[in-house]
Amino acid sequence: MSSTQTDSPTFTDRQILDVVQRAARAAGEEHLRCRRQRLAVDKLYAHDVKLEADRLSEQAAFAVIRSYLPDAPIMSEETGIVEGQGDFVWIVDPLDGTMNYFHRQHHFCACVACYRRGDSSATGLEALGKPVAGAVYAASYDELFCSKTGGKPTLNGEEIRVAEVDNLADAIVTTSFGSKPEVMDRMERIVHNLLRKTRKIRIQGSCGLDICAVAAGRLSALYQADVRCWDFAAARVVLEAAGGKLDAVEVAPNRWNVLACAPGIFEEMKKIVSEK
Repeated sequence: MSSTQTDSPTFTDRQILDVVQRAARAAGEEHLRCRRQRLAVDKLYAHDVKLEADRLSEQAAFAVIRSYLPDAPIMSEETGIVEGQGDFVWIVDPLDGTMNYFHRQHHFCACVACYRRGDSSATGLEALGKPVAGAVYAASYDELFCSKTGGKPTLNGEEIRVAEVDNLADAIVTTSFGSKPEVMDRMERIVHNLLRKTRKIRIQGSCGLDICAVAAGRLSALYQADVRCWDFAAARVVLEAAGGKLDAVEVAPNRWNVLACAPGIFEEMKKIVSEK
């Protein structure tokens, strides 16, 4: 994405945190508004669905960001890359957990992150830039997770921390089987191993919200394969501020295998999920 000018130097990290919170809440409000109506399906796949609510909640998040920085570049699930100018890149998943939402379940969220541009030649996580702030809003629960890098991670204003767990046998781990046959096959093998080594496995269906659950100590770890950067970019900021660890491996262009974990079981989890 091009960068021919910089954003205002007076636009502080605290202001950016305010914007990501406002944008995530705006998308979440759209989730609830759409849910009161008949859900319109844009596309239906074997293991996925795209709804009008995805697009409308994206528009709501974009409107907040644009009200502060009209020319800012944005990466979003529905629109893709929107070229722009400035030091900051905004990464948006307007509705994470669409299948849950479609089936009238409550486990879904909006994710909004801001990253400062990095080196254009960087690879892996470094290519996304330096995380500045992230917010994840679960409208059905009215729960807002947020933090700026180096700041205090909060859930509805209360500070959160990762679980103090150092044994996989005490861990509750969440995962997903994905939607591609080859991913499902690999995840079957990984889950087979995890079932025998962890306290419990949970499959909940929202990567961003589940990473925040790790940050809040509700879960011990998350592992998901073949996710996009907007699935984890915002929650990563919250997780790392809460003392958690994130490992993301780009296995194809904007296709990531992501491990989010309490530090006490990180190495053991990484060994298991790295197995072919």
